[in-house]
Amino acid sequence: MFAVWTASRHRISGEMEMVRVGGSSGGSTMEAIEKAQRLQIILLFFFIVVAIGTSVAISILIGLKPKV
Repeated sequence: MFAVWTASRHRISGEMEMVRVGGSSGGSTMEAIEKAQRLQIILLFFFIVVAIGTSVAISILIGLKPKV
């Protein structure tokens, strides 16, 4: 299911062309789109690692709370 979604997403983004508002007709190349997608994936993994680390740290701090 995920593979089908990524394949269709890749196909759709390959067919799109970005046009600058100022009237420039320079289109995006496939390499530029792939580089942007790779950067997004790297940032997503970084975000996931930080989110999991933060939740584990908060859970540990809650578990170490002194009982009164």
